[in-house]
Amino acid sequence: MNDNDEDLAALESILGACLRDLFLETFERRFGDPPNAIRERVTAAHVMELKEWIPNIVSAETPEDIFVSDLERALAQFAAGVAKRNCGIDVGPVRGLADLMARLTPQEPGDRQAESPSTRQQ
Repeated sequence: MNDNDEDLAALESILGACLRDLFLETFERRFGDPPNAIRERVTAAHVMELKEWIPNIVSAETPEDIFVSDLERALAQFAAGVAKRNCGIDVGPVRGLADLMARLTPQEPGDRQAESPSTRQQ
């Protein structure tokens, strides 16, 4: 390892520590004390992951929403649109693929679709 590689590694380590602190402080302001699972995930995260997650804290409805990438969110919304257009299944707004799957999964054996916003009103 040459001096440049060592300098880059040191810089990445310092940047990572700063971003981890920023993430945890911002999370605590928004949602309260972070659970251990989130602390562990943040500790193990790469600098680029932290850089993507930090802005998500502001708009996240739940702590899990923080870890949904823009691409995943767009894919879930696209799939929800396809389900509505092609199958008549209105799952409402979705935040990510896990959210979409939870809404499409039958609630009871024999259900053909998850409860949709239109069936909840009846």
